[in-house]
Amino acid sequence: TSAQDQGAALMMPNTDMIQEVALQTQTYSLDNGTSASIQTAYTTQSGTNAFHGDADYTYASPNIGAAQQPLTPISGFHRNLFLASLGGPIYKNHTFFFGSIEKQVAATASSSLNTSPYFAPEFGAWAVSAFPNSRPAKGILFVPVTRIVGATPELASTVYPTTCGTTQTLDNGNTYNLPCSTPVYMTGGAFEQAQPFDGLQWNVRLDQNFRGGNDRVYVQYERVDQGLGFLAAAPALDGKSPSQNKYFSVNETHIFNS
Repeated sequence: TSAQDQGAALMMPNTDMIQEVALQTQTYSLDNGTSASIQTAYTTQSGTNAFHGDADYTYASPNIGAAQQPLTPISGFHRNLFLASLGGPIYKNHTFFFGSIEKQVAATASSSLNTSPYFAPEFGAWAVSAFPNSRPAKGILFVPVTRIVGATPELASTVYPTTCGTTQTLDNGNTYNLPCSTPVYMTGGAFEQAQPFDGLQWNVRLDQNFRGGNDRVYVQYERVDQGLGFLAAAPALDGKSPSQNKYFSVNETHIFNS
């Protein structure tokens, strides 16, 4: 963990990387940090004189999980995990390698009440026909809101009760013959989304024995790439926040003669 940000994990190993897990409580050495609680120590896998490895695939979706009752039926949740590892000798009894890779393709579904009115697509179509060179009008039509379900339309007859269908100008502006039956705003409903969360993690470890195995030096490198998607009510406004973590270590082990 981090000595600056107590309790923050600097390295999140996948299951195939781990050979042993040890828990230390309260009295662990100060060289492992200054906070008092519990420490989890991982011993990573190394290569041996025999080749070894495995492959695994895990899938989850609403169809194979417990039923829930959200605000609206939510589609899109899924989780795909691909994991593989391989280790073995490079030079028997002396040099070994081990590597693993994990790929995640996932989306977390959620639903929330919509509290922001938005322009109806029918109003966008009318606006483009009435103002073909207007960029705001094109934005309504070509950046449609499609992730809100169950919204209620507000017609021009409600929004502009005295001027819809005419060119009359009052306090609420000129409606340029906007038909009174045209939906102008959509209100309420629920924002349904399946937020993507993808990632790739891989590690490589090289071991070298010296003096008949009494000394061992190993070098390990791990890299984690993640991408958290941000979904908007209008898909054209979606975004993604990428992140990357790298971990590198060099260790030496010496066996003293008894």
